[in-house]
Amino acid sequence: MAVHDKGGFLVAAFRMRGNNPGTMAFAQSKAKAVGIWRFSTAQMANGTVNFPGFGNAPHIVTVPGGVPFYTSDGKIFLGAVGVSGEAPKEDVKCAVAGSEAAVCAQKENEAKAETATKNNNCSHCSVTVSKNHNLYLRSVSCTCSQNCP
Repeated sequence: MAVHDKGGFLVAAFRMRGNNPGTMAFAQSKAKAVGIWRFSTAQMANGTVNFPGFGNAPHIVTVPGGVPFYTSDGKIFLGAVGVSGEAPKEDVKCAVAGSEAAVCAQKENEAKAETATKNNNCSHCSVTVSKNHNLYLRSVSCTCSQNCP
């Protein structure tokens, strides 16, 4: 499984023990294609049928297993997940599960950011919540001995 950001750049990769390097490279190609084109590799396969010549465009992958993921409200494209190693139908299921996990993590970060902003009771500490590409990042600066979260 490979995860690419909205620019098509690799941000995470997970390889099952025993998979050959080609499998990982193919997963990365699927994620990169979706990251660049912003639609699934299954849709790319359909596009080659409906639009002759589309298959010759850069970064086109016509084997299902690459899917996009968006912010929890579905409005902003965040990146793509690509999976290889099984039949395309199974790769798609795994990629969808990966994209859903990414969206759940984003929702969890939103909730934590909101909670952190509300629950900062220590006068010695500061909680900073920043938003980076619609992902919420929380940092705590603590100068007391209470080990604030």
